[in-house]
Amino acid sequence: MTTSNSPTVEGPRGCRPVEYGETLDLLNWVFRAHQGHRPSMGGDYPHLYNLPNVSNLRILKVDGRIVSCVAIYQAQVRCNSAEITVGGIGGVGTDPDHRGKGYARLCLTDALSHMAAQNCDLSILWTGIDDFYRALGWERAGLWAHFQIDNSTNSLLPIIDPAKVSAAIDEQAIMDVDSLHTTSGQGLVRDLGLTELMLSRVGHHCYTLRDQLGGAASAYVVTNEGGTIKDYAGTPEGVLGLMKYAMTEHRWSHARIITPATADDTHKLLGDLRIPCRNDYLGMIHVLSPASLLSKTGLSDIAIKESGGEFTFTRHSESTVVSQLGLAKLLFGPERYSDFASDELPLDLYWSEWDHM
Repeated sequence: MTTSNSPTVEGPRGCRPVEYGETLDLLNWVFRAHQGHRPSMGGDYPHLYNLPNVSNLRILKVDGRIVSCVAIYQAQVRCNSAEITVGGIGGVGTDPDHRGKGYARLCLTDALSHMAAQNCDLSILWTGIDDFYRALGWERAGLWAHFQIDNSTNSLLPIIDPAKVSAAIDEQAIMDVDSLHTTSGQGLVRDLGLTELMLSRVGHHCYTLRDQLGGAASAYVVTNEGGTIKDYAGTPEGVLGLMKYAMTEHRWSHARIITPATADDTHKLLGDLRIPCRNDYLGMIHVLSPASLLSKTGLSDIAIKESGGEFTFTRHSESTVVSQLGLAKLLFGPERYSDFASDELPLDLYWSEWDHM
């Protein structure tokens, strides 16, 4: 109930097509213009901010004006050689004049309900304010690896013929990146349309390597302006050769590449070269449907029962009990609070930095 002095609050709910422009204006103000940057949210994250995804932008209005938003990017992600449905969270923002009233929390709670209704198995986000999201059920979990190369270790990387490298983002590059990424079997599932959209991102470069004229590409890397290889696929020698090439082209004194922690071929080659590795959490994960997640990844022999906010996992003669936050740790690690199903858990999950929001 409102009085004449109380604001009229509408939502949270899905954004409507007619409200898309105002929603993007809010996000550009909160994350760009208010911080002294140009308004670039749409170009920075075209996979998240587009009209087909408008219902996944969860908004809250005060007195007819959009003042808070949470954006969801629903994706199919490879996990343990299967595909699961993940809701990536980005653009959690509230107009500075309306902060401190719990609007972002309301939008996040609505986003959780919306993702559950869309049959998402889990949600993932990236943040520097862990405790805020932890109170809503997200927990740091999963693992990925960071390798850093500088001018002294650059010489260890494979040498490739510059004449076989292309920086063009054309129809052939789109098909090459899509094919190599699909063959890699890692990360988000993309089609040609999504690959083309991702390659349009502002501030990114794509390099492809073709060993023979007219032949298929053997590797690609996607970099940002700051020297991070944000996505890659193909032969490890080709990937690291392209990294070396990009360092030379951009005159970077150092660069880094982020890989799955499960040691794909590129990770293994970097390890063989004794390049130092720093592991870090993949993100903050909120498990929405543990039973569906285990069924999709072939672990249907594990039974789950929920009671009073706790989850009891049982397999044969072993069992363990975890909280909502403990779900993320049990299923995705890296810490092991229990030896339950240690032959099958944690699950392998990877979300490349290129796909971040």
